Amino acid sequence: MDIDESLAMLERRGLSSFNANGKTVVIRADINSPIKNGTIENISKIKVPLPTITGLIRQGGKVVILSHQGRPGDEDFITLRGHAAVLRELGVNVDFIAENSGGRVKNRIRQMQNGDALLLENVRFDAQEMKKVENYREHLRSPIVQDVGAEMDYFVEEDFSCMHRNEATVTGLPFAAPSYLGLHMEQELRIGSMLRKSTSKPTLFVMGGGKVHDAIGYLYDLAQSGFADSIFLTGLVGNVAIMAMNGKLGGDTPMLKQKYGNQIRAMAKFLSEYNSINKHLVKIPVDVATMDANGRRVEYEVNELPLNASALDIGSRTIQLARTEICTANSLFNRGPSGRTDVYGFAFGTYSFLEAAIDRGVYTVIAGAHTKMVADQFNLTDRINENGHVSSGGGAMVAMLAGKKLPAIEATAMSLKLELPRKREEGRRKKLSLK
Repeated sequence: MDIDESLAMLERRGLSSFNANGKTVVIRADINSPIKNGTIENISKIKVPLPTITGLIRQGGKVVILSHQGRPGDEDFITLRGHAAVLRELGVNVDFIAENSGGRVKNRIRQMQNGDALLLENVRFDAQEMKKVENYREHLRSPIVQDVGAEMDYFVEEDFSCMHRNEATVTGLPFAAPSYLGLHMEQELRIGSMLRKSTSKPTLFVMGGGKVHDAIGYLYDLAQSGFADSIFLTGLVGNVAIMAMNGKLGGDTPMLKQKYGNQIRAMAKFLSEYNSINKHLVKIPVDVATMDANGRRVEYEVNELPLNASALDIGSRTIQLARTEICTANSLFNRGPSGRTDVYGFAFGTYSFLEAAIDRGVYTVIAGAHTKMVADQFNLTDRINENGHVSSGGGAMVAMLAGKKLPAIEATAMSLKLELPRKREEGRRKKLSLK
Protein backbone atom coordinates (compact mmCIF):
# COMPACT_ATOMS: atom_id res chain seq x y z
CA MET A 1 0.00 0.00 0.00
CA ASP A 2 1.63 3.28 -1.08
CA ILE A 3 1.52 6.46 0.97
CA ASP A 4 -1.20 8.17 -1.09
CA GLU A 5 -3.54 5.19 -0.75
CA SER A 6 -2.92 5.04 3.01
CA LEU A 7 -3.57 8.76 3.46
CA ALA A 8 -6.76 8.60 1.40
CA MET A 9 -8.13 5.86 3.65
CA LEU A 10 -7.42 7.90 6.79
CA GLU A 11 -8.98 11.20 5.70
CA ARG A 12 -11.95 10.80 8.06
CA ARG A 13 -10.16 9.21 11.01
CA GLY A 14 -9.68 12.30 13.17
CA LEU A 15 -10.69 12.77 16.81
CA SER A 16 -14.14 14.00 15.81
CA SER A 17 -14.88 10.51 14.47
CA PHE A 18 -15.46 8.94 17.89
CA ASN A 19 -16.73 9.78 21.37
CA ALA A 20 -14.16 9.22 24.10
CA ASN A 21 -16.57 9.59 27.03
CA GLY A 22 -16.14 6.64 29.37
CA LYS A 23 -13.71 4.94 27.00
CA THR A 24 -10.07 3.97 27.48
CA VAL A 25 -8.10 5.82 24.81
CA VAL A 26 -4.42 5.02 24.29
CA ILE A 27 -2.35 7.78 22.68
CA ARG A 28 1.06 7.04 21.12
CA ALA A 29 2.53 10.51 21.61
CA ASP A 30 5.92 12.08 20.93
CA ILE A 31 7.35 13.68 24.08
CA ASN A 32 10.92 12.60 23.27
CA SER A 33 12.91 15.67 24.34
CA PRO A 34 16.48 17.00 24.30
CA ILE A 35 18.24 15.79 27.46
CA LYS A 36 21.28 17.33 29.16
CA ASN A 37 22.87 15.76 32.24
CA GLY A 38 19.85 13.53 32.70
CA THR A 39 17.25 16.30 32.74
CA ILE A 40 14.90 17.72 30.11
CA GLU A 41 16.58 20.65 28.37
CA ASN A 42 13.62 21.86 26.30
CA ILE A 43 9.90 21.10 26.72
CA SER A 44 8.60 22.13 23.29
CA LYS A 45 8.06 18.51 22.15
CA ILE A 46 5.99 17.81 25.28
CA LYS A 47 3.66 20.66 24.37
CA VAL A 48 2.89 19.25 20.90
CA PRO A 49 0.34 16.52 21.87
CA LEU A 50 -1.35 18.65 24.55
CA PRO A 51 -4.41 19.62 22.44
CA THR A 52 -5.13 15.96 21.71
CA ILE A 53 -4.54 14.84 25.31
CA THR A 54 -6.58 17.62 26.93
CA GLY A 55 -9.36 17.33 24.37
CA LEU A 56 -9.85 13.64 25.11
CA ILE A 57 -9.72 14.29 28.87
CA ARG A 58 -12.40 16.97 28.55
CA GLN A 59 -14.59 14.48 26.69
CA GLY A 60 -14.39 12.16 29.70
CA GLY A 61 -11.95 9.69 28.21
CA LYS A 62 -9.60 7.55 30.28
CA VAL A 63 -6.38 8.64 28.59
CA VAL A 64 -3.31 6.39 28.61
CA ILE A 65 -0.18 7.99 27.14
CA LEU A 66 2.66 6.01 25.57
CA SER A 67 5.94 7.51 24.37
CA HIS A 68 9.64 6.86 24.03
CA GLN A 69 12.73 8.81 25.09
CA GLY A 70 16.02 8.26 23.31
CA ARG A 71 17.41 4.95 22.13
CA PRO A 72 19.06 2.11 24.08
CA GLY A 73 22.71 2.97 24.73
CA ASP A 74 22.33 6.72 24.20
CA GLU A 75 22.69 9.35 26.93
CA ASP A 76 19.11 10.53 26.47
CA PHE A 77 17.67 7.04 27.06
CA ILE A 78 15.97 7.82 30.37
CA THR A 79 12.74 7.32 32.29
CA LEU A 80 9.61 9.37 31.54
CA ARG A 81 9.07 10.31 35.20
CA GLY A 82 10.38 13.83 34.54
CA HIS A 83 8.12 14.15 31.50
CA ALA A 84 5.12 13.42 33.71
CA ALA A 85 6.20 16.27 36.00
CA VAL A 86 6.40 18.61 32.99
CA LEU A 87 2.93 17.54 31.83
CA ARG A 88 1.59 18.38 35.27
CA GLU A 89 3.28 21.80 35.11
CA LEU A 90 1.53 22.32 31.77
CA GLY A 91 -1.85 21.66 33.34
CA VAL A 92 -2.39 17.95 32.70
CA ASN A 93 -3.29 16.07 35.90
CA VAL A 94 -1.42 12.92 34.91
CA ASP A 95 -0.25 9.97 36.98
CA PHE A 96 2.92 8.03 36.16
CA ILE A 97 3.70 4.36 36.54
CA ALA A 98 7.29 3.15 36.10
CA GLU A 99 6.19 0.15 34.02
CA ASN A 100 4.73 -0.27 30.54
CA SER A 101 3.25 -3.77 30.66
CA GLY A 102 2.25 -6.46 33.12
CA GLY A 103 -0.43 -6.99 35.72
CA ARG A 104 0.13 -3.74 37.62
CA VAL A 105 -0.28 -1.70 34.43
CA LYS A 106 -3.47 -3.54 33.45
CA ASN A 107 -4.95 -3.11 36.94
CA ARG A 108 -4.03 0.58 37.02
CA ILE A 109 -5.74 1.16 33.66
CA ARG A 110 -8.87 -0.67 34.85
CA GLN A 111 -9.02 1.59 37.94
CA MET A 112 -9.05 4.79 35.89
CA GLN A 113 -12.05 7.10 36.07
CA ASN A 114 -13.48 9.31 33.31
CA GLY A 115 -11.13 12.25 32.74
CA ASP A 116 -8.07 10.52 34.25
CA ALA A 117 -4.69 10.51 32.50
CA LEU A 118 -1.86 8.00 32.96
CA LEU A 119 1.65 8.06 31.48
CA LEU A 120 3.41 4.71 31.20
CA GLU A 121 7.16 4.18 31.29
CA ASN A 122 9.43 4.67 28.24
CA VAL A 123 8.21 2.07 25.72
CA ARG A 124 11.77 1.47 24.51
CA PHE A 125 12.65 0.08 27.93
CA ASP A 126 10.87 -3.01 26.57
CA ALA A 127 13.27 -4.95 24.36
CA GLN A 128 10.39 -5.98 22.08
CA GLU A 129 9.52 -2.40 21.12
CA MET A 130 12.19 -2.06 18.43
CA LYS A 131 12.24 -5.72 17.38
CA LYS A 132 12.43 -6.14 13.62
CA VAL A 133 9.44 -7.93 12.11
CA GLU A 134 8.25 -8.54 8.56
CA ASN A 135 4.53 -8.28 9.27
CA TYR A 136 3.12 -5.47 11.40
CA ARG A 137 0.71 -7.87 13.08
CA GLU A 138 3.67 -9.79 14.54
CA HIS A 139 3.94 -6.89 17.00
CA LEU A 140 0.70 -8.14 18.56
CA ARG A 141 3.01 -10.48 20.53
CA SER A 142 4.73 -7.52 22.18
CA PRO A 143 4.05 -7.35 25.96
CA ILE A 144 3.00 -3.70 25.72
CA VAL A 145 0.70 -4.30 22.76
CA GLN A 146 -0.81 -7.36 24.42
CA ASP A 147 -1.38 -5.84 27.86
CA VAL A 148 -2.27 -2.25 26.96
CA GLY A 149 -4.13 -3.29 23.82
CA ALA A 150 -6.36 -5.60 25.84
CA GLU A 151 -7.55 -2.67 27.96
CA MET A 152 -8.14 0.01 25.30
CA ASP A 153 -11.26 0.95 23.38
CA TYR A 154 -9.56 3.31 20.92
CA PHE A 155 -6.01 3.97 19.74
CA VAL A 156 -4.74 7.38 18.62
CA GLU A 157 -1.57 7.88 16.53
CA GLU A 158 -0.01 11.18 17.60
CA ASP A 159 3.74 10.51 17.19
CA PHE A 160 4.64 11.84 13.75
CA SER A 161 8.36 11.46 14.48
CA CYS A 162 7.98 7.65 14.47
CA MET A 163 5.68 7.31 11.48
CA HIS A 164 8.56 6.02 9.33
CA ARG A 165 9.49 3.35 11.90
CA ASN A 166 8.12 -0.16 12.32
CA GLU A 167 7.98 -0.37 16.12
CA ALA A 168 5.57 -2.31 18.30
CA THR A 169 3.49 0.51 19.82
CA VAL A 170 3.43 2.38 16.50
CA THR A 171 2.50 -0.37 14.04
CA GLY A 172 1.14 -3.07 16.37
CA LEU A 173 -1.41 -1.20 18.47
CA PRO A 174 -3.52 -0.10 15.45
CA PHE A 175 -4.54 -3.76 15.07
CA ALA A 176 -5.69 -4.03 18.70
CA ALA A 177 -8.58 -1.51 18.55
CA PRO A 178 -10.21 1.05 16.22
CA SER A 179 -7.49 3.58 15.39
CA TYR A 180 -7.53 7.31 14.72
CA LEU A 181 -5.19 10.25 14.08
CA GLY A 182 -4.41 12.91 16.67
CA LEU A 183 -4.69 16.63 15.92
CA HIS A 184 -0.97 17.16 15.40
CA MET A 185 -0.68 14.02 13.29
CA GLU A 186 -3.44 15.24 10.99
CA GLN A 187 -1.68 18.59 10.60
CA GLU A 188 1.71 17.03 9.78
CA LEU A 189 0.21 14.64 7.22
CA ARG A 190 -1.85 17.40 5.60
CA ILE A 191 1.17 19.70 5.23
CA GLY A 192 3.49 16.90 4.11
CA SER A 193 1.00 15.79 1.48
CA MET A 194 0.60 19.37 0.26
CA LEU A 195 4.37 19.88 0.03
CA ARG A 196 4.86 16.71 -1.97
CA LYS A 197 2.40 17.92 -4.57
CA SER A 198 2.94 21.65 -4.68
CA THR A 199 6.41 22.61 -3.43
CA SER A 200 8.01 24.99 -5.89
CA LYS A 201 11.53 24.26 -7.00
CA PRO A 202 14.44 24.69 -6.64
CA THR A 203 14.43 22.93 -3.25
CA LEU A 204 17.39 23.10 -0.87
CA PHE A 205 17.69 20.46 1.83
CA VAL A 206 19.96 20.90 4.87
CA MET A 207 20.76 17.58 6.54
CA GLY A 208 22.35 18.23 9.94
CA GLY A 209 22.07 17.05 13.50
CA GLY A 210 23.57 14.05 15.21
CA LYS A 211 21.47 11.12 13.98
CA VAL A 212 24.08 9.83 11.57
CA HIS A 213 22.75 6.26 11.60
CA ASP A 214 19.54 7.42 9.89
CA ALA A 215 21.05 10.04 7.60
CA ILE A 216 22.47 7.77 4.90
CA GLY A 217 19.09 6.21 4.19
CA TYR A 218 17.45 9.63 4.07
CA LEU A 219 20.07 10.83 1.59
CA TYR A 220 19.36 7.93 -0.75
CA ASP A 221 15.62 8.61 -0.42
CA LEU A 222 16.07 12.27 -1.34
CA ALA A 223 18.48 11.62 -4.19
CA GLN A 224 16.41 8.84 -5.74
CA SER A 225 13.11 10.72 -5.44
CA GLY A 226 14.45 13.88 -7.10
CA PHE A 227 12.71 15.95 -4.42
CA ALA A 228 15.88 17.83 -3.43
CA ASP A 229 17.70 19.92 -6.01
CA SER A 230 20.59 20.56 -3.63
CA ILE A 231 21.60 18.94 -0.33
CA PHE A 232 23.90 20.55 2.25
CA LEU A 233 25.40 18.21 4.86
CA THR A 234 26.14 19.88 8.20
CA GLY A 235 26.41 19.03 11.89
CA LEU A 236 27.71 15.59 12.79
CA VAL A 237 26.37 14.32 9.45
CA GLY A 238 28.59 16.89 7.72
CA ASN A 239 31.58 15.85 9.85
CA VAL A 240 31.10 12.23 8.77
CA ALA A 241 30.97 13.43 5.14
CA ILE A 242 34.23 15.35 5.63
CA MET A 243 35.83 12.16 6.96
CA ALA A 244 34.48 10.24 3.97
CA MET A 245 36.07 12.71 1.56
CA ASN A 246 39.24 13.78 3.40
CA GLY A 247 39.98 11.03 5.93
CA LYS A 248 40.59 13.47 8.78
CA LEU A 249 38.98 16.24 10.82
CA GLY A 250 41.36 17.53 13.48
CA GLY A 251 40.84 16.19 16.98
CA ASP A 252 37.57 14.52 15.98
CA THR A 253 39.33 12.01 13.71
CA PRO A 254 39.85 9.14 16.22
CA MET A 255 36.32 9.42 17.66
CA LEU A 256 34.67 9.56 14.23
CA LYS A 257 36.64 6.55 12.97
CA GLN A 258 35.84 4.51 16.06
CA LYS A 259 32.18 5.41 16.53
CA TYR A 260 31.08 6.06 12.94
CA GLY A 261 33.39 3.90 10.83
CA ASN A 262 30.53 2.09 9.09
CA GLN A 263 28.71 5.37 8.43
CA ILE A 264 31.88 6.96 7.01
CA ARG A 265 32.22 4.10 4.54
CA ALA A 266 28.54 4.24 3.64
CA MET A 267 28.75 8.02 3.18
CA ALA A 268 31.80 7.63 0.92
CA LYS A 269 29.85 5.16 -1.22
CA PHE A 270 26.84 7.49 -1.44
CA LEU A 271 28.94 10.53 -2.35
CA SER A 272 30.83 8.56 -4.98
CA GLU A 273 27.62 7.28 -6.55
CA TYR A 274 25.70 10.53 -6.68
CA ASN A 275 28.52 12.98 -7.31
CA SER A 276 29.30 11.00 -10.47
CA ILE A 277 25.68 11.51 -11.57
CA ASN A 278 25.27 15.12 -10.42
CA LYS A 279 28.30 16.78 -8.87
CA HIS A 280 26.18 19.74 -7.77
CA LEU A 281 23.66 17.69 -5.75
CA VAL A 282 25.52 17.23 -2.43
CA LYS A 283 27.70 19.82 -0.70
CA ILE A 284 29.83 19.29 2.39
CA PRO A 285 31.46 21.91 4.65
CA VAL A 286 34.66 23.55 3.45
CA ASP A 287 35.44 25.13 6.82
CA VAL A 288 34.44 24.58 10.44
CA ALA A 289 34.35 26.53 13.68
CA THR A 290 35.89 25.49 16.99
CA MET A 291 36.70 27.06 20.36
CA ASP A 292 40.13 28.40 21.27
CA ALA A 293 41.76 28.34 24.70
CA ASN A 294 39.97 31.56 25.65
CA GLY A 295 36.53 30.21 24.76
CA ARG A 296 36.26 32.23 21.55
CA ARG A 297 34.92 31.00 18.22
CA VAL A 298 37.67 30.48 15.65
CA GLU A 299 37.45 28.98 12.16
CA TYR A 300 39.66 26.68 10.08
CA GLU A 301 39.59 25.04 6.67
CA VAL A 302 38.51 21.44 7.16
CA ASN A 303 42.01 20.12 6.34
CA GLU A 304 43.65 22.53 8.80
CA LEU A 305 41.65 21.92 11.99
CA PRO A 306 44.24 21.34 14.78
CA LEU A 307 44.62 17.92 16.35
CA ASN A 308 43.51 19.33 19.72
CA ALA A 309 40.33 20.92 18.36
CA SER A 310 36.80 19.64 17.59
CA ALA A 311 34.45 20.87 14.87
CA LEU A 312 31.53 22.55 16.71
CA ASP A 313 29.84 24.36 13.81
CA ILE A 314 30.19 25.12 10.12
CA GLY A 315 32.42 28.06 9.20
CA SER A 316 31.77 31.38 7.46
CA ARG A 317 32.75 30.19 3.98
CA THR A 318 30.34 27.25 4.21
CA ILE A 319 27.60 29.57 5.48
CA GLN A 320 28.17 31.90 2.53
CA LEU A 321 28.00 29.00 0.07
CA ALA A 322 24.67 27.99 1.61
CA ARG A 323 23.32 31.54 1.53
CA THR A 324 24.17 31.69 -2.17
CA GLU A 325 22.11 28.52 -2.71
CA ILE A 326 19.25 29.98 -0.69
CA CYS A 327 19.19 33.01 -2.97
CA THR A 328 18.06 30.77 -5.85
CA ALA A 329 15.80 28.44 -3.81
CA ASN A 330 12.04 28.57 -3.41
CA SER A 331 11.90 26.00 -0.61
CA LEU A 332 14.24 25.13 2.27
CA PHE A 333 14.00 21.99 4.42
CA ASN A 334 16.26 21.94 7.47
CA ARG A 335 16.54 18.66 9.37
CA GLY A 336 18.85 18.99 12.37
CA PRO A 337 21.17 21.81 13.49
CA SER A 338 24.46 22.66 11.78
CA GLY A 339 26.40 23.01 15.03
CA ARG A 340 26.38 22.26 18.73
CA THR A 341 23.29 23.81 20.29
CA ASP A 342 24.59 23.20 23.82
CA VAL A 343 27.76 25.30 23.39
CA TYR A 344 27.37 29.09 23.33
CA GLY A 345 28.17 30.68 19.98
CA PHE A 346 27.91 27.55 17.86
CA ALA A 347 24.28 27.77 16.75
CA PHE A 348 25.38 30.49 14.32
CA GLY A 349 25.37 28.21 11.25
CA THR A 350 21.80 27.05 11.86
CA TYR A 351 20.65 30.60 12.56
CA SER A 352 22.29 31.85 9.37
CA PHE A 353 20.49 29.30 7.18
CA LEU A 354 17.11 30.07 8.70
CA GLU A 355 17.46 33.84 8.78
CA ALA A 356 18.56 33.98 5.13
CA ALA A 357 15.61 31.82 4.03
CA ILE A 358 13.06 33.80 6.05
CA ASP A 359 14.39 37.16 4.84
CA ARG A 360 14.11 36.01 1.23
CA GLY A 361 10.57 34.70 1.67
CA VAL A 362 11.64 31.10 0.99
CA TYR A 363 9.07 28.55 2.19
CA THR A 364 10.88 27.04 5.19
CA VAL A 365 10.31 23.75 6.96
CA ILE A 366 12.36 22.84 10.01
CA ALA A 367 12.35 19.50 11.81
CA GLY A 368 13.81 18.19 15.02
CA ALA A 369 13.79 19.41 18.62
CA HIS A 370 17.30 20.86 18.52
CA THR A 371 16.60 22.82 15.33
CA LYS A 372 13.49 24.26 16.95
CA MET A 373 15.58 25.18 20.02
CA VAL A 374 17.74 27.38 17.78
CA ALA A 375 14.67 28.90 16.10
CA ASP A 376 13.21 29.66 19.54
CA GLN A 377 16.50 31.07 20.80
CA PHE A 378 16.69 33.59 17.96
CA ASN A 379 12.93 34.33 17.86
CA LEU A 380 12.52 32.77 14.43
CA THR A 381 9.77 30.21 15.13
CA ASP A 382 6.81 32.54 14.60
CA ARG A 383 8.40 33.94 11.46
CA ILE A 384 8.87 30.41 10.08
CA ASN A 385 5.24 29.55 10.79
CA GLU A 386 4.15 32.60 8.79
CA ASN A 387 5.59 31.07 5.61
CA GLY A 388 6.52 27.51 6.45
CA HIS A 389 6.14 24.76 9.00
CA VAL A 390 7.79 23.51 12.20
CA SER A 391 7.65 19.71 11.99
CA SER A 392 8.11 17.36 14.93
CA GLY A 393 9.66 14.60 12.84
CA GLY A 394 12.69 15.07 10.60
CA GLY A 395 13.04 11.49 9.39
CA ALA A 396 9.31 11.02 8.95
CA MET A 397 9.00 14.23 6.95
CA VAL A 398 11.96 13.26 4.74
CA ALA A 399 10.40 9.86 4.08
CA MET A 400 7.05 11.43 3.27
CA LEU A 401 8.48 14.05 0.93
CA ALA A 402 10.52 11.38 -0.84
CA GLY A 403 7.33 9.38 -1.41
CA LYS A 404 8.35 6.49 0.84
CA LYS A 405 5.72 4.56 2.74
CA LEU A 406 5.22 5.40 6.40
CA PRO A 407 4.82 2.06 8.26
CA ALA A 408 2.65 3.52 11.05
CA ILE A 409 0.27 5.12 8.56
CA GLU A 410 0.19 1.99 6.43
CA ALA A 411 -0.51 -0.17 9.51
CA THR A 412 -3.34 2.14 10.59
CA ALA A 413 -4.87 2.04 7.12
CA MET A 414 -4.52 -1.75 6.99
CA SER A 415 -6.22 -2.05 10.38
CA LEU A 416 -9.10 0.02 9.00
CA LYS A 417 -9.53 -2.48 6.15
CA LEU A 418 -9.93 -5.20 8.78
CA GLU A 419 -12.24 -3.02 10.89
CA LEU A 420 -14.79 -2.27 8.12
CA PRO A 421 -15.85 -5.91 7.49
CA ARG A 422 -16.08 -6.42 11.25
CA LYS A 423 -18.40 -3.42 11.58
CA ARG A 424 -20.56 -4.63 8.71
CA GLU A 425 -20.88 -8.04 10.38
CA GLU A 426 -21.78 -6.44 13.71
CA GLY A 427 -24.43 -4.33 11.97
CA ARG A 428 -25.86 -7.40 10.22
CA ARG A 429 -26.14 -9.29 13.51
CA LYS A 430 -27.80 -6.31 15.21
CA LYS A 431 -30.44 -6.12 12.46
CA LEU A 432 -31.11 -9.88 12.79
CA SER A 433 -31.53 -9.55 16.55
CA LEU A 434 -34.19 -6.84 16.06
CA LYS A 435 -36.33 -8.98 13.78
